[in-house]
Amino acid sequence: TVFLPTLALLVYMQLGMHAGGELQITAADSANKTLPTVEEMTEKLERKLRAEGGEVKEWIMLGRAYKHLGRYTRSAEAFATAGRMEPSAQIMLEQAESLALRNGRQFDMKARELTLDALRLEPDNVNALWFAGVSEYQYGNYRQSMIYLSKLTSAAGVDEEINQSIRFYIEKSREKLIASGETV
Repeated sequence: TVFLPTLALLVYMQLGMHAGGELQITAADSANKTLPTVEEMTEKLERKLRAEGGEVKEWIMLGRAYKHLGRYTRSAEAFATAGRMEPSAQIMLEQAESLALRNGRQFDMKARELTLDALRLEPDNVNALWFAGVSEYQYGNYRQSMIYLSKLTSAAGVDEEINQSIRFYIEKSREKLIASGETV
C-alpha cells in the first residue's frame, strides 16, 4: 500500500504534467533561439536580392519590411529599385512615404517630386492626393494644397478622423493665404 502510491508519485513527477511543462518550456526556449528575428530575415532577403536580382514584389516586400523596422533610408532604396524595375504610382508613393518618415514626416524635394509624379500617373489616387496636399502645404503652396485636399472630401466619406485631418490642412492653408493678403 505504501509502495504503489510512492511509485505513482515518482512516475507522475517524471512523466506527468510537471515534467511535460518543463519539456514544453525547454522546447519553446530552443525554438526561440533558432528562429531568426524580423530584422535578420529582412537583411537575409536583401542579401539574396542583391546577389540574385529578385522580382519587383520582393523589392516591395523588402521596402515594407524596412519601413516596419523604422529603417527608412533602406526602405526608400528598396522602393527605388522596385520603381526602376516597374514604375508605378504605388511604388512612388511608398518611396515618398519612406523618405518623409526618414525626415520626421517632412517631405523633402525628392519625396515631393515622387508624390507629384504619382499624382500625374493616377490623378484620382487618394493617397497621391493626400501626400500632394500635405507636401504642398509644407512647401508653402497653400492654394494647391487646398485643391488637392478638397478632392478628398467625398472620398473620406464618414470617417471622422480622415475628415478632421483634411479639414485641418485646408483650414490652415486658408488662414495662411488670408494672412498673406490673398482672397480665398
